Amino acid sequence: MNAQYRHSQPGYVTIAAGLIMVTAGMITYAYGMPLGTILALLGVFILVWGYKLTVEIRDGILKFWFGPWVFWKNIPLENIAYCGPFKGVIFGWGIHWFPGGWLYNVSGMKAVTIVLKSGKKIHIGTDEPVRLIEAINSALRPAGGDDSSEIWSEIKSDYLGRVEQALSAVRHPRSFEILADIGSHLDQRFAEITQQQRTWETFQKIITEMGPPADYTELVGQQQAMDKPILSAGYVITLVLVLAAVITGLIVLPKVLNKNVIPTQKQAEGLTQHEQTVDAAIEAAESWLKLIDEDKYSESWEQAAEFFKKYVSREQWKNSLDMARKPLGKTILRKVINSTYTTTLPGAPDGRYVVIQFESSFENKQNAVETVTPMLDSESRWRVSGYFIK
Repeated sequence: MNAQYRHSQPGYVTIAAGLIMVTAGMITYAYGMPLGTILALLGVFILVWGYKLTVEIRDGILKFWFGPWVFWKNIPLENIAYCGPFKGVIFGWGIHWFPGGWLYNVSGMKAVTIVLKSGKKIHIGTDEPVRLIEAINSALRPAGGDDSSEIWSEIKSDYLGRVEQALSAVRHPRSFEILADIGSHLDQRFAEITQQQRTWETFQKIITEMGPPADYTELVGQQQAMDKPILSAGYVITLVLVLAAVITGLIVLPKVLNKNVIPTQKQAEGLTQHEQTVDAAIEAAESWLKLIDEDKYSESWEQAAEFFKKYVSREQWKNSLDMARKPLGKTILRKVINSTYTTTLPGAPDGRYVVIQFESSFENKQNAVETVTPMLDSESRWRVSGYFIK
């Protein structure tokens, strides 16, 4: 039997993570460390496992799996009590526990929630939630039912899918709300017509009355449509994550290789002076983090090092913090767990740096590690040149 529904979502985030791990493993191995082989193999596994997530409905079963078939799960349709849009903020990708159930995703910030008759919830990530919801609900209808209802379901699903595609192309911030309103209106129109009126011609007339899918993009505003970026949201998120991971790799690699950590000739002299240097950098990092805690993202960008601002614009910085930091909520606790002084970092100009790791606890995330890298500028002031939260 042919599949009633099948779609694969590319795993932009997992592909980026896998490539970074393979590269880091090769670099580490080149320095004669066996750990590099393990790291590279793990990166290859992540690439194979998470380069896509496929969802399929066939023979009364909802199936989804990662990669070519590395991990899969089967859910009999008869066990599903409800299917609807995921309500919440997604933070992280892969297989992880989310309040109310397990979340399976490889990219993006959208998902579909399935509630089983047992009460268990499962969240499946997808870049076309509306079509998936319609496909599941259509498959849940009893076999041999009203043919007109099945025809209407297909026409409605196709129209909603085209509207969703048009809204995604302009990155509309209220896509889900608009699609829900359209879906509700279409259901109402279907309920208003009599059984005799439920023909293909009538259904097409209703869709024509709704207007072309592209018309809904006008709600965004002409200026936003003209200025929309070439890259999609998935690519932008991936770019931000890759940038953060690369910076972290550049910071951590010298430490792993035991290179460029406090020059040997200075270890024998002025330990007190070194401690004062590190303390000053930590104080600057804590003051800078306080700005982020207070949602003063623009000020944190202004007070960052010129090296940082050269590669990350103010708008990119604000957007990345809105996605990665804001969902965590208020800061509960933060303490220094490691600090390392160095004069060089790969890919960065020579100078004086202190790599600081904080163990942090937030309102919505109990355990996190923040890595902050202040550098001493030409005015002998410590300014942050790198930040990453894990």
